[in-house]
Amino acid sequence: MTNDAGIIDVHTHLFPSSMVEILQKRTEPPRILENANGLKLLEFTPGVRVPVFPETLSLDVKLTNMKKGGIGYAVLSVATARLDLFSAADAMAISQNVNDELIEMIKTHPDQIGAMALIPMQNPDFAAGELERVSGLGLKGAILESNVAGRPLDDPEFRPVFESAAGVDAPLFIHPNHPVNSKQVDVYGMLPVVGFLFDTTLAALRLIFSGVFERHPSLKLFLGHTGSLIPYLAGRLDEFFDMDRLPSGTSDGAHPPSYYVGRLYTDTVCASPLALRLAAELFQPDRIMWGTDAPYFSIDTAWKTLAGADLPPELVTAIERTNARSLFRL
Repeated sequence: MTNDAGIIDVHTHLFPSSMVEILQKRTEPPRILENANGLKLLEFTPGVRVPVFPETLSLDVKLTNMKKGGIGYAVLSVATARLDLFSAADAMAISQNVNDELIEMIKTHPDQIGAMALIPMQNPDFAAGELERVSGLGLKGAILESNVAGRPLDDPEFRPVFESAAGVDAPLFIHPNHPVNSKQVDVYGMLPVVGFLFDTTLAALRLIFSGVFERHPSLKLFLGHTGSLIPYLAGRLDEFFDMDRLPSGTSDGAHPPSYYVGRLYTDTVCASPLALRLAAELFQPDRIMWGTDAPYFSIDTAWKTLAGADLPPELVTAIERTNARSLFRL
């Protein structure tokens, strides 16, 4: 990446062709199918379908849209792939193929894109080794879905992944999966609107309370969507901690939850300048980065959100460029 690459988008999605080929052959979620009008849809979990935008399938379209939107560099990730629904053997093969394809994309466009790995969490030892392998080949950490087929990320079985991530300085991006507690929000279209952020919030807090930062002080966790719901809960977390109703996530009980929340990285994906201002008050100024969630949110929305937040110029510069360069070693 060159130093004059411009704005960096840390939250933007693409399906490599090896993943698309698999999803198109499947007869159950996750799968790509067509509706009666010929529109391609991604059904990533039963009953939840989203359009498959051209940008999702084509790096050339992604690069064209980046240029139109004023984006100089993007850190790509494969989201809603539901790798956790595949068998362990299939998931291992898929992750290797997808990651190798991402590595080749980066080689072709080194000044425009980086990417985060896709790893099969249902096989934690393999996932840890794959993270180490691709970190040596240029990928910038890995994307983790907020649960693994309903199992929480703080399950001790998954600890090898966090240990490896800390060891190779690879950021882990916590992204929504089908929510663990989905039954009550799977109505009125609220599953992706509300349920997703419930699940990412729960995943991050469980990791904090399980002591992940105590075990791995150098671990870099990136929680998307402007900290999910944590900015609205920060005071409540500390208040309950002060009443001895919450664990601290520490070995000695010295620090309140907000201390560990401050260790998280986040992005600007919220479509609300007011929400972004609140997150800017809570998160450390070197830990907020610009993101679009393209193609599911528009680049224009991302620009309007940042502009409308009316943040100090030095913080805007950090959000647009500096913080991402530091986290992803660009």
